[in-house]
Amino acid sequence: VADGDVDRFRADVRANMQRELRSRIQGRIKNQVMDAILAANPIPVPATLVRQEIGALREQTRQNAGATDMQLPDVLFEESAKRRVALGLIIAEVVKRNHIVVDRNRVRAAVEEVAATYEDPAEVMDHCYASKERLAPFETLVLEDQVVDWALGQARVEDEPISFKDLTETAR
Repeated sequence: VADGDVDRFRADVRANMQRELRSRIQGRIKNQVMDAILAANPIPVPATLVRQEIGALREQTRQNAGATDMQLPDVLFEESAKRRVALGLIIAEVVKRNHIVVDRNRVRAAVEEVAATYEDPAEVMDHCYASKERLAPFETLVLEDQVVDWALGQARVEDEPISFKDLTETAR
């Protein structure tokens, strides 16, 4: 905290921990729902789409590592690629059959949540809304969340208590 206010520092830490907790809980639920959707709907995945996804995952890994000349074998990405392709196809069908449309308010809330972690949230908001390409990842995540909400509405759900420590350690 720039002004050195201890109470403000504590409030910022608390807000960050609450945001992290919400994110971890939502991520855990989303993974469980996606696992269940995939298990209930085994489908063959087109090899062409898997190869494309392997390429995208490889490129993402290179960018994250900051190494453009890194040679990584397909086998490292194959299972993740198959999962992502299968889920993408299944989610697209769920969206189509249930007439799920991206909730613009939820997209805005998602962008605001990310922007709130930066020094100038308004600048980040403007940046995200400046092009469809920058907004697309938020729309995709919100649509996935809406599918998760739909699936949870169709399923019997049991809450499972977990400590903050366990939640944050197991998510890594």
